[in-house]
Amino acid sequence: MLSISENKRYIQKDGVFFPYLADTAWTLLQKLSREEIVYYLDMRKSQGFNAVQVSYISELDGVNMPNREGQLPFHNGNVLTPNKKYAQLFDFLATECKKRDIVITLLPTWGDKFNKKWGIGPEIFTPDNAFKYGCYIAGVVGDYENVIFMLGGDRPIESENHRIIIDEMASGIRCGEKVRHLITYHPCGEKSSVDYLPDTEYIDFHSIQSSHAFGGFSCEKMIARTLKFEKKPCFDAECAYEDIPLELDDGWGYRFNDGDIRRRIYKNMLSGAFGHTYGHAEVWCFNTETGNGKFGWKQALTRPMANQMRYVNELLKILDIKRFRPAKLCKDALCACSDSGDIAVYLQDLEPVFMKLKTEPGAGKMIYFNPKTGKAITDSRFIKTKTVLKSPFDNDAIMIFLKTT
Repeated sequence: MLSISENKRYIQKDGVFFPYLADTAWTLLQKLSREEIVYYLDMRKSQGFNAVQVSYISELDGVNMPNREGQLPFHNGNVLTPNKKYAQLFDFLATECKKRDIVITLLPTWGDKFNKKWGIGPEIFTPDNAFKYGCYIAGVVGDYENVIFMLGGDRPIESENHRIIIDEMASGIRCGEKVRHLITYHPCGEKSSVDYLPDTEYIDFHSIQSSHAFGGFSCEKMIARTLKFEKKPCFDAECAYEDIPLELDDGWGYRFNDGDIRRRIYKNMLSGAFGHTYGHAEVWCFNTETGNGKFGWKQALTRPMANQMRYVNELLKILDIKRFRPAKLCKDALCACSDSGDIAVYLQDLEPVFMKLKTEPGAGKMIYFNPKTGKAITDSRFIKTKTVLKSPFDNDAIMIFLKTT
């Protein structure tokens, strides 16, 4: 069973810290066959992922374009006449995820179905049908405990009607579910769910979308702002996708790489995020085209950062991150401390960082962790109040100082 920790900092699974490491698979239920779903889940499990984010109704004309089994979510596009055969594929996905101990974060619908704003739509959800749909989607999930609900879907709440739709859908989920599931909201780019749903009882934790433009380079500030506003867990539900063009515009001549994404992951987690969601430009839509800078989705599954996600788990074997207070910026590094005097510093580039501590931490074990390879260098060191830190690798690093007790 998934729940929120007593101190409101992180997610627990059966009472134990759950380091949420998800992949973005928004269109999986529309684009993949059962055989391909198994292939995808096996790959992601082997890479250290423990969650996948999936939309029940696809962004890609999911109301009118059937899934691989020829099924649409509704009969005649009517929310009040759902297609039970479509739900069978979700049941298959949930069963396969349960076998692999993978959590499904399920969007009941992509956001353009209640606020088109941009995209295909159509807007099919209203204040009159949202509650019944919430009850229905809760029934589809049934007693699967490995599910989190994520309302929203990359769209803002801009009117009273939008807010009523989201509130009613959440109420329907709560009314119809057999076991209690966590609920969050997926906002649009460079926004936080706290911007739309502050002090909302049904929101168990908050999500930001640091997204694919310039604002995402300061993702840790979005995390800090959200945590400061409300004492609920928080994470980045959609950061820049690997290989996607900056601002989705090839005119910049820049595509996000593994280093960019590592900086977002580790800055976020030291800033207080309980986990992170990775994404790839060709995987979320399960693209099959190749050439002209495109990968087929199976090839894209093995891109560098996807294979480096497993190293987050290796870091967490060394660093008990839930004991650390959210980090503060120290020049170009983030420095976090625990109540016992342990220190963690994320060195996001190769420049030296001059760190001045308020107190003398003393003797202990210093570990430099390489997030690109999962390897660590350990030595004994006396940390002084004034300390110069520099990555010993050819890339970013996490310096961990474990004080001798």
